[in-house]
Amino acid sequence: MASNSAGDDEDPFACFDSEDDEHDDAEQSPVGRDEECGVLSFHANTESSLLTHVRNAIPNDSSSQDVLNVIDDFCSARHWMMHVGPEKGAILTDFLRESIQEAIAGASRSFIAVELGTYCGYGSILLAQTMLSAINEGGRKMDCHLYTVEINPNHAAIAREMIQMANLQDIISVLLIDLHMDGTTESIADLLRVNLQKEKELPKID
Repeated sequence: MASNSAGDDEDPFACFDSEDDEHDDAEQSPVGRDEECGVLSFHANTESSLLTHVRNAIPNDSSSQDVLNVIDDFCSARHWMMHVGPEKGAILTDFLRESIQEAIAGASRSFIAVELGTYCGYGSILLAQTMLSAINEGGRKMDCHLYTVEINPNHAAIAREMIQMANLQDIISVLLIDLHMDGTTESIADLLRVNLQKEKELPKID
């Protein structure tokens, strides 16, 4: 098929490599999804359905990994969702571990991470549990916190409950911020400075 010179009909999600995701999901789950719920399918209330599924599937003494596993199962067996997932998540957590190791080696007393785009909280939970694990493996005490920014109030509410079920609410703050594309929004760094309420400010983010 000939490409459009103006690029108006280019697939904005082509970078997600849907063929690989479909193959990965087929290997992960013995239960196949309906085709209409496959990769790059979007339906109303999917996020709410996921939350209900997680509520019903995890035990009261669930771990953060239990929550991630149940989300992965839902996405593999019932409906694709735009979470980072375990395979791409491994790339992210490897980088995070390296960053924390450098902070420990530099005798830092705290580690702060910022996530832009919370969605349902999968990435937040993954990042937070990795921070705790890496600091514990480092063998020294270090405070850590994740600030995750979301513009959709429904997604923010779902993420907060997911984080609560993962027992990570003490080190994850979900910031509901109305971002404007016309340049009128304050810088993320300035907004974080207000929420952090710390004496030491974060480095400026341009």
